[in-house]
Amino acid sequence: MSRHRHPEGSKLPALERNILKYRAFEMMLTLFYAEDIKQFLVGTIKATDRWRDNARKWFPKGPPHYRAVVERLAKEGYITDDQRDDIIQIVDYRNDIAHELEKMTFDVSRSTYMRGIREFSQPRYDYGMLERAKFYRRFLPDKAMRQGFVFELSMNALWFRSAEQTYERELKVLKKKIFAQEDKRKLKLGKLVEELKLPDDLPEVLWPYHPANERANGTLNLRGIEIAYRLFDRGKSTLAVGYMMHISKKALDAHYKNWLKLGGKDRPPVQLPDLYERLKMKKKKKKKKSRLRP
Repeated sequence: MSRHRHPEGSKLPALERNILKYRAFEMMLTLFYAEDIKQFLVGTIKATDRWRDNARKWFPKGPPHYRAVVERLAKEGYITDDQRDDIIQIVDYRNDIAHELEKMTFDVSRSTYMRGIREFSQPRYDYGMLERAKFYRRFLPDKAMRQGFVFELSMNALWFRSAEQTYERELKVLKKKIFAQEDKRKLKLGKLVEELKLPDDLPEVLWPYHPANERANGTLNLRGIEIAYRLFDRGKSTLAVGYMMHISKKALDAHYKNWLKLGGKDRPPVQLPDLYERLKMKKKKKKKKSRLRP
């Protein structure tokens, strides 16, 4: 077993699972709203140019790219430069969701590999993007482009309405669950932080995370088991010991049961094996082998 795995395993608990569900619903809504903004911009200019004479057409050679539309809107003073940049960012974010979905979710993980990735790569998920997309979906037709433009009729919003209402309801339910679970997590972590405290002058012979405490396959040897028992004697939970010894909580639950069978805190005293006994035994074996050689 890897010494750097999460003590409770790689399976995500309820809080993280709900966070991923929450992001999924938000991303679905953001995908639709961003695409709806694009189609509105292009469709409105296309419909408006049909009614303009050639000298007043914004794009006489045909339907433009949405970026050309927002650039022209900013140039003509219908929106500010900041609003232009904001709209472009929303659509780019939509492209990130569509083409690089993994970069929106990788930070919600217990994977050892992902913990390493987070040291030099930040997730692209933005919890504020959905509200910004909603704002511009209302702002463009109601304020910025209210006068002087012809709107193209679209039924997309009606087709998506049932899904939109469902996702919005699910987001409200998940939000309440996440807040409640976060409060419980804070209490759990607060207790865990206290449990992880050990004396500053703890001698090396009693260090929980020491290579002499494990076998080559990463499981606890007899010395490591005794160290775990002594941590249980101090009132440490199996989760706290798992963090300190980099061992799974499941394995420590079994050791805890054995500790109880032996009497718990009242078990007979056991002499701790020498810290470097394993290394000394290896050296002795090497010496014996060298003596046997002709």
